[in-house]
Amino acid sequence: MADSLFRRPTSLILTRPNEVADYTRSNIGVEVAVIEAAIVAGASDAAMVTAHNAASSYGYRFWDGLVASLRDQLVPHGWRSERPGQLEVVRRADNRLQITGSLGDDAVGVESGDPNCRHDKGESTDAAVRVNQLTLAGSSNGDPGWLPMLTWWILYRFSGPTERRVTAELSLLREGSGGRITDWAVRLLLPTFDLDGGEFDRLELPEPPAPVDFSVRRLSS
Repeated sequence: MADSLFRRPTSLILTRPNEVADYTRSNIGVEVAVIEAAIVAGASDAAMVTAHNAASSYGYRFWDGLVASLRDQLVPHGWRSERPGQLEVVRRADNRLQITGSLGDDAVGVESGDPNCRHDKGESTDAAVRVNQLTLAGSSNGDPGWLPMLTWWILYRFSGPTERRVTAELSLLREGSGGRITDWAVRLLLPTFDLDGGEFDRLELPEPPAPVDFSVRRLSS
């Protein structure tokens, strides 16, 4: 499958919830509810920001809460926290796949869009692109100790009136340069989360006994 993804002329884009759920379960090894719960956790942490916090606090706390939630849910099931090239990821036990998160641009979640990270990610993203290309092509970089590694990105953006919604997708990068992503192999579009009222409380989130059993409370739009 990896080789076919690399050779596709266009991105594989899935939008139907059942298709997205089947794909994450079969090809990534997590339930889509784990990804959705991480987004809700990021929103919960960001909701604690007040007018007295630093200007960048909302975005940082959202990202930090999302990454922490991924690790909280997956590390007990064999995944590991890693920081390759200062890229904060949670890595699957077989060392073949890792997940990270990033604030994206206005094309995130738009089926016809060409999304990207809102800010350049530098060498860590370029390295992830190179490894993804090798892995998707079924190649090796010549290092006997090298293991193929796919890096998936949870891209999210704030949208709607007064930026009170989160639109997100889980996507597998294929090409990029200069810290910018120029092509995606797979894009899995996720539901839009309504943040109206800012009433996110991490204490209300259930503790996951296992990723497959994790449930996410959806807020009505």
